[in-house]
Amino acid sequence: EYMGTLVKNSMAAWARAKPGNKPKVKIVPFDKAPVTPDDWEATSWATLERAVSAIHNHEVIANSLNELYSLAESMVKLKMADRLYGRLEARCNEHVRAEGLALLAKIAEPSGFLVAVDRSWAAHCEQVKRIRNIFLVLDQTHANKPLIPGLWDMGLMHYRRHVLAHKDISARVVEGVLELFAAERRGDVVEAGLLQRLLRMLTDLRVYQEMMLEPFLSATTEFFMEEATRLANELDAASYLAHVERRLTQELGRIAHCVDDSATSKRLVGILEEHLISNQYRRLLGGGLEGLLDEGRHTDLGRCFSLLRRVRALGELRTAFIEYIKRRGLALVNDTANEEGLIEALLTLRARMDKCVEFAFGKVADFTSALKEAMTAVVNSRQDRPAELLAKYVDAQLRSNAHRGAAAEENLIALLEAALVLFRYVSGRDVFEAFYKKDLAKRLLLGSSVSFDAEKALILRLKQECGAAFTTKLEGMFRDMELSQELATKYDEELRRPGSAAAVAAASGLEMTTSVLTMGNWPTYPTAAVALPRELDAAQAAFEAFYLSKHTSRRLQWVPTLATCTVRAVFPKAAFAVTLSVSLSQALVLLLFNERDELTHAEIAAATRLEASELERTLLSLSCGKADKRVLLKTPKSKNVATTDTFAYNAAFTSERRHLKINQVQLKETREEAGVTSAKVMQDRQYQIDAAIVRVMKTRSRLTHQALLQEVFQQLKFPVKSADLKKRIESLIDREYLERDAADAAMYVYLA
Repeated sequence: EYMGTLVKNSMAAWARAKPGNKPKVKIVPFDKAPVTPDDWEATSWATLERAVSAIHNHEVIANSLNELYSLAESMVKLKMADRLYGRLEARCNEHVRAEGLALLAKIAEPSGFLVAVDRSWAAHCEQVKRIRNIFLVLDQTHANKPLIPGLWDMGLMHYRRHVLAHKDISARVVEGVLELFAAERRGDVVEAGLLQRLLRMLTDLRVYQEMMLEPFLSATTEFFMEEATRLANELDAASYLAHVERRLTQELGRIAHCVDDSATSKRLVGILEEHLISNQYRRLLGGGLEGLLDEGRHTDLGRCFSLLRRVRALGELRTAFIEYIKRRGLALVNDTANEEGLIEALLTLRARMDKCVEFAFGKVADFTSALKEAMTAVVNSRQDRPAELLAKYVDAQLRSNAHRGAAAEENLIALLEAALVLFRYVSGRDVFEAFYKKDLAKRLLLGSSVSFDAEKALILRLKQECGAAFTTKLEGMFRDMELSQELATKYDEELRRPGSAAAVAAASGLEMTTSVLTMGNWPTYPTAAVALPRELDAAQAAFEAFYLSKHTSRRLQWVPTLATCTVRAVFPKAAFAVTLSVSLSQALVLLLFNERDELTHAEIAAATRLEASELERTLLSLSCGKADKRVLLKTPKSKNVATTDTFAYNAAFTSERRHLKINQVQLKETREEAGVTSAKVMQDRQYQIDAAIVRVMKTRSRLTHQALLQEVFQQLKFPVKSADLKKRIESLIDREYLERDAADAAMYVYLA
């Protein structure tokens, strides 16, 4: 019954062995092969068959597993594997067929059928594993050969053939699985793990693709098509986007947990993206994006961005983003009633949108460029007006008392940096330059700037943005102020020199500080001759003589427009003398009342020789201002000044402050002055247009009208209309820089 070899060994040989000698062991085969009884194969199979039946019937196996394993191993080694495999396959096939019929009888049970299938499959898998453990040698040596499936594959084949091959069973399984999917999607409570086990069963049986995939995708399409249409009408944009994101996570997680099939996941994602996102995002962008941007809901906007990126629809989101900025920006720019707050409103809009780009859109280059494109269109939508208002905004910040102090200066620099961001969108930078230079001049001459460091830092940034040519004159203005301070120091030394003309002029008690400016660096100011007091006229002449003695080749032109004066005034009812800070025009009017207590409008005009509009503003500030600054009385009382009015010294004036500043109305730019500045910019632009046209034609010699316009547009740094270019071309033709071709009127020829 036993197979193997007999080992012969003699204990006596071990005893007789000399020290150091190795014992000798001989292994010899049996003299004859062992012989098995005739009924040994049948008896062994009967034992194994009883064990297989016990496993199928969930009974206790009579024999030990080691004994059963040895029987199966012996049958294989005795070359009985083919017959053993056939008998085992037939026995398992019979059992699985009976299992299929049993499940078919339960198909009418609406709720218990899927559970029965699940239990049947679990039992079948466990049975195949136990049987394989007994017949492991058979599985490893005989099975798994070509055309002979292993025991596990044999079990799968039987289950496919006798259970899922029944159309009624397979249809009911598919229907039940789809119902479980739908129930989970609706949020209903389903048996934990049942769906996963059933899908894993179909996957293990290799029937998932042919039996389950298409019905599942069809049901999924139908479900989400209906859900998307319904929820898009019921939910707001933010809630809908959150729902879609949650759905994607749930569905992908469910498929990965139950099937782990990349093809299913890919097609499922395609269905979700098509019906939940692609078919609905236009409605969301049209009705919901605006509210999200208004409220700055970065989380929801980021969700919208990530979902639209999945369906390659970021281009539509970018377009909607641009349109939103334009709508909000143009509403601000075109609101002419609130122009004073336009720049702050644009800065706020830009800051909000910049945060959206950073926190919601991940600083993607397309959206950064979209913000720039939209803001450029907004800022330049009203020709040059926003550029002018931006210059005024910068001026207001640099004159604001709120920015005095070290801590406040940091805030000021931050505001100027924000204004520079807006400046980058301005195409008419020459307009900004003109108004900024005019306002800078006032701040420098009147000492109203809160921070020279901030002024210089701003000019440095402008130089970096626009080049050195843009700030040459601005830097020249600062140099003039520094040279004026040095000159003032030298003039003070001249004043202290006994017998000098300056010392004689200073004997009157009048102190005068003069700024000498290079005409080409500064804005043009009116030089109207006003009637100066004798003391001031003498001081002016003394300084002029001193200056010309140092610079013989230069000429001084006095500009009283921006001059300021400090006047000491005594009022009978005031407890102390009041020091008044006024403009030169205001001082000239006040000094007249040292001689007389009452003067007519005509008398004041004749005595001061002030221009009519300047005189009107001056009298308004002195007689129609706040009560605590009304040093003159006007008859009759009104808010306007007429040429028939009479003005008197206010003897009843009192003040609680020793130093009083009366509003210097010349600091407020009038519409006429703004118009003059704009006209000068337009004049400068004409020169630049002419130069660009001539430069292009000199290079090309001959060009058509459209080609010339195209090249000139590329060279100019400010916006210009085609009609304006056409006028400049006609002007150059009249001045014989160009001529039209005799054979083609649309062709221009350069005249050397």
